[in-house]
Amino acid sequence: MGMVTVKSGRLVIFVLIFMILVGCSGVQPVATPDVQITIDPSVFTLGTTTLIENEISAETPDIGEATFTPEPIPEPTPFLRIDSRINLLPAGYYLVFYDLEKKSLEALSFQIKLTTIATGNEIFEHSINTIYAQVGEKLINLQTRENFLVSAFGDDENCEISSISKSGHMLAAGCENAGLKIFPIGSEWQTILPEEIQSPLQVLPQLSPDDEQLAFCLNDPLKEDASKMYRIDLEQCMSGEDCELRMISSICDDPIYAWSPDAKMMAVSEQGQGIRLYDFVFGTKTEFLTPEQTLQIDELTWSPDGDRIAFTRLEGSEKKPFSSIYLANLQGGEPRLFYQSEQPIKLVGWLNIITAFKPNRRYVVLPSENQYWLKDAPSHDAFNLKQFIAGEKVRILDKSEMVAGEKWWQVRVAEFTGWVVENSLHFQDDWAYGLGSPVFEPGRRLIVKISGNDLRLREMPSLTGAVKRYLQPGMKLKIVDGPAVVDKYNWWLVEIEESKIYGWVVEEAMWYASD
Repeated sequence: MGMVTVKSGRLVIFVLIFMILVGCSGVQPVATPDVQITIDPSVFTLGTTTLIENEISAETPDIGEATFTPEPIPEPTPFLRIDSRINLLPAGYYLVFYDLEKKSLEALSFQIKLTTIATGNEIFEHSINTIYAQVGEKLINLQTRENFLVSAFGDDENCEISSISKSGHMLAAGCENAGLKIFPIGSEWQTILPEEIQSPLQVLPQLSPDDEQLAFCLNDPLKEDASKMYRIDLEQCMSGEDCELRMISSICDDPIYAWSPDAKMMAVSEQGQGIRLYDFVFGTKTEFLTPEQTLQIDELTWSPDGDRIAFTRLEGSEKKPFSSIYLANLQGGEPRLFYQSEQPIKLVGWLNIITAFKPNRRYVVLPSENQYWLKDAPSHDAFNLKQFIAGEKVRILDKSEMVAGEKWWQVRVAEFTGWVVENSLHFQDDWAYGLGSPVFEPGRRLIVKISGNDLRLREMPSLTGAVKRYLQPGMKLKIVDGPAVVDKYNWWLVEIEESKIYGWVVEEAMWYASD
């Protein structure tokens, strides 16, 4: 077959026609993995989008506005987790507070050691009770883990529970429409004050330690914008008898207040500044601490033995606030810093832990609101041999009996021998019994005696050394090093046991003992 030959002129014309046809067809080169194509941005640019409004106006039909009802956010389910058994804590006093950041209940020992008792949401926000917590509609005993049902309020009552008694047998609440209400466990909520003396509450009610009285503030009907603080006898008011209002103070100006353990006195801080003591037996009022000594108080609570008042105040800065706990001795003296938290806390109250009763162990009687008796037999119905007096010493004897779920022990009090129920509401360990003379040398242990109250633990072995802590009676120390002779005194480096807090103390035999 012969070869076709194309003349050069015709070839040029053919190529030109082909290129024109390709350009008109809009075909663009396609990139392949083997060929890299560079796009000139001056040629390939994005056009500007223009919104074109419709020139023909037309009535838009009314369309009902879409409504969206958000589902209500459910409130968190109340919960409580008991982290540590209270009964396993070492014997002694504890200050209990609610950590607002961790939402935990913490027990602070006099060795400056913290133990988490429980965690939960909003527990103890309503009460100064250290043993019982209300979670939802249940009252829970943190020692025994028993729980009791608490009846709900009516929808229109607008009530707030503000107090749980020490024994857990009764709750108190303040209501917007019904004044004061009391809930005995196993019963129903009861309105206390008669209608003729009902008036708006200014301060939520607080039960006395043994459920016998209730304190609160009411508007003064004879004086506008004024209120007074009162107390009532619960048995009298709940029985339908005349409910007598006994005035505590003619002024009730946003007070913070606490009953003494025997309910014979009350500590009141008006507007959280200073503390006054009201004595119901003698009808006296005494300034205990000035506003300059306390500054702004957040909470206060009375120790089980009646010897000290603890209070908290918020310190630090707005960016980094923290709470401090101070102790004030009722015998006098300046309030002393006891503990500083890294964040705000709410002081709940005191906790008294005792060792289990055993033969020959010794205890001290605590003050009590109601009469507590030594019995001639292991029964509450037995004959009363002797009424216990606060501060008396009790020695446990060999005999014990379990009666109706309670452990009774035979004890010796002064010249009397009788029976008592084992409990921490009326007794504390006699930690000062049987102590020996102190020995000052490294490795030895010391106990601060009552005569050593307010001892200073210093940063350096010198009278000018910064004070790190004020030591409290019953504190246990371990001698680490020394002595260093400064300012004509022997100084010893000690550790507050279990706390990892170190400092220097002066050697003085009358202030210390050995266990």
